[in-house]
Amino acid sequence: MSEKFENKENQSEKATRQEVEALLSDLEQYDHDHSQGVWLGRGMAGLLMGLIEKSEDEREEDEEHGEKEPSGLEHLQEEISKNLKLQDVLNRHQGTLEKLGIDLESPNPHGDYDEHETYAVGEMKIDFTNQEKFVDYLKSLDEKSLSASELKLVKMVLEKVLNRVRQEYSFESADDRLLELFSGIKDIVVEARRLGLEEQANELERCIYYNKQKSLLEYIHARNRGFAEPIGEGFNWSTWQRDSSPERYVERWEDVFDALDNAKVGKKSAQLYNDILTYAIASVEFAENDPTEYVVKDKDLRDAIEKVKKKLSKYESNVGRAI
Repeated sequence: MSEKFENKENQSEKATRQEVEALLSDLEQYDHDHSQGVWLGRGMAGLLMGLIEKSEDEREEDEEHGEKEPSGLEHLQEEISKNLKLQDVLNRHQGTLEKLGIDLESPNPHGDYDEHETYAVGEMKIDFTNQEKFVDYLKSLDEKSLSASELKLVKMVLEKVLNRVRQEYSFESADDRLLELFSGIKDIVVEARRLGLEEQANELERCIYYNKQKSLLEYIHARNRGFAEPIGEGFNWSTWQRDSSPERYVERWEDVFDALDNAKVGKKSAQLYNDILTYAIASVEFAENDPTEYVVKDKDLRDAIEKVKKKLSKYESNVGRAI
């Protein structure tokens, strides 16, 4: 075998734009078919159909006249049976998944309702099987000629992997998925940032940072409670006052104090504790100076913010911003 032929054979094949678009389309369809919102809508539709369904006598009369039609509930069941399933996606895209170095898993891997996974509720899960291949794919993308589908798929993969880190990964024992993630995570950060995915790159960097500090578990605990969201944007520690009663505002802050308490217990999470505390202080200061008319005019809400600020100051003074 010639050296030229060997190199060509060993070179991993890149997923084409068409393959990526087809995979993305099915993943989005799966997530839609199995979303909680869709299932809630179907449940309500089934209830209404059951209430307005024809009586048995009416159906028998229709059958006598050759007018038999599927009932509303039967029609609904038929539509549900068309749900895209995990095996459908795997059958169609196994080659593409291998080229990308990723794998898929059902949101109900143990089959909560049936072995065919028709009734699974939740989004498709993604994990790395060969991170080197995924990094190679990212490097092959030209940010100047990147298609919307290519960018969307990369973003989806990163977000779904990060979601699994936050919800499922084991930090107290060896977890192959976690080891795989950190084996090439720096390269992924570089490529994600090059492609304009700043939010995902920043989150990966935070995982790297706190993993080095041996406090990744405590970071995930805090992150799942809203730590490190952009201050003044969305609905987080800094903006809870915009859509909360005074009582509810104080209740929401229990998540913050829980994150601080959990970090304080960690033997190697002093830096994380200080980071959470600094972020919390900045958040409550933003709330104090929030110019939103509703906040300015609600004295009880401003009193609630002051109450939270006083409790937060105890965390600061008790530990001197360090453990």
